[in-house]
Amino acid sequence: AIFDYPVFVSVGHSPHIENGKLQADAVGGYLGRLPIYPALMPFLARPLHSLADPLKEERRMMDTLRAVQVTEKKAVLIPRAPQSPPG
Repeated sequence: AIFDYPVFVSVGHSPHIENGKLQADAVGGYLGRLPIYPALMPFLARPLHSLADPLKEERRMMDTLRAVQVTEKKAVLIPRAPQSPPG
């Protein structure tokens, strides 16, 4: 909070699968109602990334996906096929 006013941060991402893992490039954001210019996002990504630490378990779960299909009304998470035990 600044001067007892809450401050909200939002970041827009462009998700994609790279090397079998979910990646999300920061493409823009807001600090409160102030837009953050997209070219500044690479410099702000590191400090904003620390805000995502509480979501590590969700990130680990997303890394196990084979694909993510996004449509106008929903996102479909497609898991990898289970590995069969050797032998």
